Amino acid sequence: MSLEDLAFGKDLLFYVLKFAGQSASTTDDYADQAKAAIRSNYWELLCLEKWPFAMASSPGVITTVAKSAVTVSSISGSTITLSATIAASMAGRKFYVDSNQAVYRISAHTAGTGTLTLDATYVETETSGAGTIYQDEYALNSNCMKVWSPISLRGQFEGGIDIISPDLFKAKYGVGQTSAIGVTDAATIIRNNSSGNMQIQIAPWSEDRINIEYDYTEFADLDFSGAGSADTPKLRKEDRWVVAEFALFTVFRNKDDTLADSAYIRAHRKLEEMKGRLIPYGKPQMWARSGNSLSIR
Repeated sequence: MSLEDLAFGKDLLFYVLKFAGQSASTTDDYADQAKAAIRSNYWELLCLEKWPFAMASSPGVITTVAKSAVTVSSISGSTITLSATIAASMAGRKFYVDSNQAVYRISAHTAGTGTLTLDATYVETETSGAGTIYQDEYALNSNCMKVWSPISLRGQFEGGIDIISPDLFKAKYGVGQTSAIGVTDAATIIRNNSSGNMQIQIAPWSEDRINIEYDYTEFADLDFSGAGSADTPKLRKEDRWVVAEFALFTVFRNKDDTLADSAYIRAHRKLEEMKGRLIPYGKPQMWARSGNSLSIR
């Protein structure tokens, strides 16, 4: 089978096993190592660039939650009593008393009640007065493998919302409680939620509802069945062998085999060819202007 005929994950597996000099069994321990190498290199490749073939067909959308202004009657321990009930549950959002803006998380709230439970004992001096409930953490789509910066505020045509490191985010915005009306400047990836979905935190958080769009690489896997979409790499058929070569490099490297270098060179050259063909890096472009004259940019 030629390199360009490696159609499925199972084909990539047989290729790696063959050139690694191992048994063609797909069920032994060595095959499991080869599968792991293929998967890890496949995922790394998908997230390496904003490949057209790996992007979700439409952007993900986050609709933010407007802030809620509340009046606090009393706070005792981790329990807040409000002067009025709230129809929807506020669990998972954040809270502060306006006079001190010390942020707490709301760990529990039953819809239709005026009692909130905080994630920690309240230790501030002010225990009554005006308060604010807000949300600045949102889960991305469940199939999001990598979100690409910048993301955008729908209706905002200039600039973007940069995804920055957690350390820079903390240095710039503290714990992210800075607020604004209809504006947000930055986001950071913070954790996975209980469902395993990637979460981001935004700042300043918007006091009203806004829509934020983000481009992302979709998660994809291979089941090594040799058939169907579940075992078809997202790359074009003639490019899929690059995954096998990178996986072969991993296998050879783990065996301290000198053939690792040649496998890496083959894979790297193919990768550079793919970048030049599929990824625009601001290279000069030539096009026809009106009057059939040529322009270059």
